Amino acid sequence: MLRGRTRVLLLGWVAIWLVPPILGQQLNAAKERQLRIPSAGGEPSFVLKIAAEGRRGVVFVQDEKGADVQSLVCPLLRDSSSPTDTELVAAREQFVSGFEAKDLDLDGHMDLMGIREFGAKWARYCVWFYDRQQHLFVKDFLSEQMELLANLTANRNGQIVTSHLGPVNPWQAFYRIAAAEGSRPQRQLVPTYSCLVETTADGNTLTAVVTTRYEGAQPIVQRQEAAKMDMRTAFGRCSSLEESKNSEGKK
Repeated sequence: MLRGRTRVLLLGWVAIWLVPPILGQQLNAAKERQLRIPSAGGEPSFVLKIAAEGRRGVVFVQDEKGADVQSLVCPLLRDSSSPTDTELVAAREQFVSGFEAKDLDLDGHMDLMGIREFGAKWARYCVWFYDRQQHLFVKDFLSEQMELLANLTANRNGQIVTSHLGPVNPWQAFYRIAAAEGSRPQRQLVPTYSCLVETTADGNTLTAVVTTRYEGAQPIVQRQEAAKMDMRTAFGRCSSLEESKNSEGKK
């Protein structure tokens, strides 16, 4: 049982620690892609028309009757002052073909995320949350926090996850969404757990697995020597510790 469970955990790490897959229709940047968001919880359904031009990714939101609701703009390669034409073409293609609807804030409604910049092992996104009061997709403090995270995803335990793949010193960090009525900001990410696999400068040799748990405002750091581990074993150690933490929290 334990061996099988570890294998599942390892697969979970591998799934997170990859550049997000291209979902939906495979279209180049010059073409528009459509994505339908079905009705949920009494909220209306939407049709998204996703396109990219210049340094902008654009999402046209329509209702089920085809009427325009809003348009959303994502600045592509916003941290690059002078991207090449090749980089811009690739960024536009990634934004269109990799655009996703996913419940990132865990409220039961689909939110939107589009790749704004990426590398061989990472991606960062433009993020919009669905607002049930306005029946629109909006940005807030929480979405801006998520836009800073590389390889953003939400896992089965209701956590927001970010990662750095290395090859030098790869790590993964977990957050929960904290919310309080009347506070400013109303919602924000709070760290819960992270795991760093320390390596030598060339990334060829592991030296330690360092885990950090946040209990209240106090970080609790544990270090385990990893000189005799391979990368798969080290990642498994990270996953098993995180899973153990979640199991303890549910008791």
